Amino acid sequence: MADRSAESVKQIAALVNFIVSQMEVTGTTMVETAREVELSTSLVYSAGESFGEIENQSRATATAISDISGAVQELSSQSELLVLSLESIVEIANNNVDGSQSMSAASQEQLATMQEVDASAGFLANLSDKLHSLIEKFKI
Repeated sequence: MADRSAESVKQIAALVNFIVSQMEVTGTTMVETAREVELSTSLVYSAGESFGEIENQSRATATAISDISGAVQELSSQSELLVLSLESIVEIANNNVDGSQSMSAASQEQLATMQEVDASAGFLANLSDKLHSLIEKFKI
């Protein structure tokens, strides 16, 4: 019986040693797991901050796009006004061209009339000279 008791004590001691070693492994594993959880928590927190920054940048981008859209609409309105102004300038220029053409035609008519008057004046001067010569013949 003493042999059996000694054998049982050895088995119990081996079992206790095994349990102790398993507890040490479990303790080490728990410490490592706690570190990994802490690291994971830190990573999750960092990811949350990154998502927050992404959200802020997205809002800033949306605001910038809205501002650009407003500026493009204003530019479009100004372009329409510019087109209207240019159309008015073209119409005025066309009217000026028409007026200049009319003035040019009137000037040409006036020049032709002046040339006719000059020719008539030359003819009348010649006729006057002839008349004057004839009068001289009749003078005593």
